[in-house]
Amino acid sequence: MDQRRVINGSVIVLCIIIASLAGQWGRSTYLEYRAASDMTLINQLADDLIRASNIEAVERGMTSLLLGEHKAEIPEIREQIIQLRQEGDAIWLNAQALIYQLQQRQAPSNALTTNLERSTRAYRLFKEARFQVDIQIKEGDEKITPGAWIEIATSFISSLATLRESLLAVVEMPSDVANLNLTLKRWVWQASEHAGRERGILAYYVSARLPVPNEVQTSLINYRRVVEQELQEVKLVKQRSGF
Repeated sequence: MDQRRVINGSVIVLCIIIASLAGQWGRSTYLEYRAASDMTLINQLADDLIRASNIEAVERGMTSLLLGEHKAEIPEIREQIIQLRQEGDAIWLNAQALIYQLQQRQAPSNALTTNLERSTRAYRLFKEARFQVDIQIKEGDEKITPGAWIEIATSFISSLATLRESLLAVVEMPSDVANLNLTLKRWVWQASEHAGRERGILAYYVSARLPVPNEVQTSLINYRRVVEQELQEVKLVKQRSGF
């Protein structure tokens, strides 16, 4: 009888140990799966923010061109701008919602919270600037200067770049992969963004048929230098990697 009790007790203890180990293994597996899923999501979100930035940059340039015309809106360009707004807004608002969800699952990140709030404010100002542009195009009275439009649009685009980098810092990735990922995307974005600023400014002066002031020419030269420098960095990495 005593032996049977010992055996039964041993079996119970063994079952408890196995159940405990299974629970720990299951939790560990779940956490690893969630971490991998979050890493995939974050990389996708980072790419989406780049896409949104590129679309807003095109909108910035085309709107500058329209502001330079000083006459009734050009239907073809106006239609393209509306389409760009819809595409850019859809990507940004979806990314914003997913980042809010991600914050609920991840450890608190002050940088991510701060930069998300900054992008949200910048987007609000961007929408207000669009509204002023629409009134100006419709009524003809100047509601916003081309310089102010470019500055507000650029502020929103830049905020997305900062948000992207703080987003990539949320999850742990192998240091070499993380550094290369961050660095390459930063270089490509810098080149694309400064080329976009250059196009946006030139679009206004060309459409307005005005000479480019000396100080603006200096800014354009500096933008071009940044573009060439960042692209050179990307080429060097490509050569070293044997791509």
